[in-house]
Amino acid sequence: MAHARPLPHGLDRAHGVPPEALELVDAAVEIPMVGTGTSLNVAVAGSLVLYKLAGLL
Repeated sequence: MAHARPLPHGLDRAHGVPPEALELVDAAVEIPMVGTGTSLNVAVAGSLVLYKLAGLL
């Protein structure tokens, strides 16, 4: 990708968001995963969250 950038210091797709960053947010969502995958891209994660929220309406 021409515009790809490295993740900001301290962020790691395999280990998630560091506790220090979680202290700064109003809410956090964890998507349970089964199998060997360690992460979802933002589009897939966002789609899953929106699907779940749509079922609550």
